[in-house]
Amino acid sequence: MGWLLVALGFNNWALHLLGQSLFVFFVSVIGAFALYLAINKKLNKAVAIFFVGALVLFQVYTTPLSSLSERSNDEIRVRDERLSYYAQTATPRMGHYLENRSELLVLNRVKSNFFEAIDINNYFFAGHPRERVGVDETEKLSFVLLPFFLIGFFTNYKNKLLLASLLLPLAFLAIMGTRGSLGSVGLFPFIVVATAEGLRRIRRGQIKIAVLAFLIIVFIQIGLYEGIF
Repeated sequence: MGWLLVALGFNNWALHLLGQSLFVFFVSVIGAFALYLAINKKLNKAVAIFFVGALVLFQVYTTPLSSLSERSNDEIRVRDERLSYYAQTATPRMGHYLENRSELLVLNRVKSNFFEAIDINNYFFAGHPRERVGVDETEKLSFVLLPFFLIGFFTNYKNKLLLASLLLPLAFLAIMGTRGSLGSVGLFPFIVVATAEGLRRIRRGQIKIAVLAFLIIVFIQIGLYEGIF
């Protein structure tokens, strides 16, 4: 439980949610606790799924609904340019299937949303080096926690509950995108708990002290950047 508190304590994402909505902040934190306890068989799995589902609903409610098949004026211009190139070849029909079919456009947008949602840079490096236009990029978790997140995920990826806490929000993010005011808040419990599970695997006391000291330094550094201190 202590490492879960570390993952929550060194977490700008939680502070960002607190500034947006006290209710969503509490649901996110309680959801992380519920998922952690359920994974360690100290709480019913249904409770954890309930909180993850609630966060997904918040995510859906705060994300503007946009069509996956409608093109902007700029996208129409690019499409027409590409079709003109195909018209100069012996395969104009191929251009229609590759550039003009709505099904392919929907598939590409779902794919783009999916990879944006699982982009580690958006959670540990404030989107750098692929910052998104129109998005207020913030470092959700300290970059120093990334190795522990990866350790926690790859040592627990067979856990069905942890996997469900990843796939359920991703299913909606792939369709709706991450551009809502709460972003990918549905993934909050999964990322925090996976990080805590990675931290929990540190056994030796000396290493724990060194890591904790480093985390404190990074937290102060981030606080100075964000104007908290």
